[in-house]
Amino acid sequence: MEPGIPVPLLPERTFSFTMEDYEQRLVHLSREVVERVAAEQGADLTAGLRFDHTTPPSDQSVRTWHNTVSLISHTLRDGTPGRLLHAEMARLAAASLLEMYPQQRPARRSPEGTALSVHVRAAVEYVNDHARMPITTSSLARHLDVSLRALQEAFQRDLQTTPNAYIRQVRLDRVRQELLSSEPTAVTVREVAAGWGFAHLGRFAQQYVAEVGETPMATLERSARDSAAD
Repeated sequence: MEPGIPVPLLPERTFSFTMEDYEQRLVHLSREVVERVAAEQGADLTAGLRFDHTTPPSDQSVRTWHNTVSLISHTLRDGTPGRLLHAEMARLAAASLLEMYPQQRPARRSPEGTALSVHVRAAVEYVNDHARMPITTSSLARHLDVSLRALQEAFQRDLQTTPNAYIRQVRLDRVRQELLSSEPTAVTVREVAAGWGFAHLGRFAQQYVAEVGETPMATLERSARDSAAD
């Protein structure tokens, strides 16, 4: 640990400290809020929160954290904040923490060792990094500066699927990750699905069952059971 540089500590782990002339300040954040913000950023939370302590945070992210904590402190001290403002302050703190110590990136949908063409590899990376965006096969082709037909043929040749099907698979993965990290009392399946671009709940549920092998509600309820077991 270095003075002035925050370190994330998870409650289920045990830590011991040897300190000399050291003032320790603790900021307690809700795991639920941190997990939700991380999931919105596309983090893979199937194994829970996993901060990378091996890479030191950037100077800018540390300054942002201290400025954020100062802003929150002044805001909360100035009066009794409403529920909405308090929730926004919690999300702001979680986002600032994740800026310093991001979670692992979601697993790519392309199989390990698969030889991909340049355009398909670029498309895979773009879809995984921008899954929340309104991506279509046409917009993906424009982004890569290739023809629609060439992109479709490349996906069929390299991944035996279509660009639209691949985009849907990635988004279904992200929905599953978010459901597994959410509390059933805090979110609904409809809200999570809509956040990943699924507007029609019935069609989404059918696609989810076909891809994951269980209903989205079953995934959300399993998350609650796992949390209770912990």
